Amino acid sequence: MSTTVYLIRHAEAEGNLCRRIQGQFDGFLTPRGRQQIERLAGRFRDKHIDAVWSSDLYRARITAGAVTQGRSLPLHTTPRLREMALGVWEDQLWGNAERDTPEQMYNFSYAPDRWHIEGGEPFEAVTARMVSAVNEIAAQHDGQTVAVVSHGMALRALQAYVMGLSVAEMAQVPHGDNTCLSRLHWQDGTMQLAQLNDISHLEGTGLSTFSRQTWHRDGAAKDLSNLSSRPLRLPEDETFYLACYESAWRAAHGGTQGFDRQVYAAALRSRLARQPECAHVFFRGQEPVGVLELDLQRGAAEGAGWICLCCVTEPWRGCGYGVQLMGEAVSRYRRLGRRTLALHAAVTNTAALGFYRHCGFAEVACVPGVASDLWQMERPIFPADYKP
Repeated sequence: MSTTVYLIRHAEAEGNLCRRIQGQFDGFLTPRGRQQIERLAGRFRDKHIDAVWSSDLYRARITAGAVTQGRSLPLHTTPRLREMALGVWEDQLWGNAERDTPEQMYNFSYAPDRWHIEGGEPFEAVTARMVSAVNEIAAQHDGQTVAVVSHGMALRALQAYVMGLSVAEMAQVPHGDNTCLSRLHWQDGTMQLAQLNDISHLEGTGLSTFSRQTWHRDGAAKDLSNLSSRPLRLPEDETFYLACYESAWRAAHGGTQGFDRQVYAAALRSRLARQPECAHVFFRGQEPVGVLELDLQRGAAEGAGWICLCCVTEPWRGCGYGVQLMGEAVSRYRRLGRRTLALHAAVTNTAALGFYRHCGFAEVACVPGVASDLWQMERPIFPADYKP
């Protein structure tokens, strides 16, 4: 008998939005990702499903809820459906991988049979485990209909195998958008693709992740939308840091009254002396475009992580770069075990307030500031339904 297998890529995760390398790093979903799940649930509402399987990573497990929703079906999870392990790249900016290991970044995109990094899982290995896992799942549910939720590169490896492509030819397989759906027919160990990377449930909704990004069209090895970063260095970065701070001040207060370059330069030097990697500069290619400054000590006892400055310079605002800075803040404080992100924003800075709300922050208190009142804004680092 023939088994129908629906292959589903997980919904948009913070790594997809913030251009961070996920691999087997257990990343969280974005608000858009949860909206994608609702659309996917609508697509499956009237489909007959006999079993649901998923990678054991959070972003896949929660996406699988779109299929179990309204059904008395257990969710079966297995690490064999995980994304490929990306070793030392994991939880790093894609831009840093492009900058630091350009040859391997090229191989990852265009010559996967030659890709190798420390701790990385070879494409041949991820292909073998995905084929084995899907074969076993399909055989276990012989003659039935099964949903399988996995990850982008893992699914591409499986699809390449089904298409009869070698690992060296895998770049011919198109990338699938978040929550894309493929349909596979399995019979006695033979697989055939009947549908590939369909996202018709997202059409007309504005919820497609790929519609906001170009890397999947232009090639990740050359994509300048992926920022890189490094720790801020003194004295070489002081002028750029102060320009960012002044720009943020002007946007918040409509002018520079109350902004004292010497005071803020001294505060930066003092913080760097105590916390050498508290500030990072972000680059588009070779050009600096933003600064993220954290206070790694403030709020530690309460489980909070404080952001002092998150600023993209004026020519590059509105390009989607701010979320990459925010992604770095989330990553840094998550590794420190903090539960909450906190920051202050001027009550008059409508653009910044809108951006922070978009990133999941909410106003919790109004406090006095130097030039105007400030909203204290906070957001959780770990979602309420996260279980490691």
